[in-house]
Amino acid sequence: MEKMCSVFQVSRSGYYKWRTAKPTPQAILKALLLKRIAYHFDASQGRYGSPKITILLEREGYKISERTIGKYMRELGLRSCNAKRAPQSTKKGQHNGKEEH
Repeated sequence: MEKMCSVFQVSRSGYYKWRTAKPTPQAILKALLLKRIAYHFDASQGRYGSPKITILLEREGYKISERTIGKYMRELGLRSCNAKRAPQSTKKGQHNGKEEH
């Protein structure tokens, strides 16, 4: 024990305090939010970003900012991917499938 404490440069009392420490309420809430964010992201097949996930979590009763959700998503390595829209026809003189002469 003493060698390990000297290698890591920590006191014995500090080690035992760390070993018996319980998670804080903030840490418990963060772990829960990380699970819920991952759930909503997976449920949307990776389409939802922080704005929509914030709305969903607010509906569940959590009060959390969009910015915090974004930080947590980056921590989890989640990034929404939106599908690109199909290109619009830009031919001059075409409206509603009819050509103008």
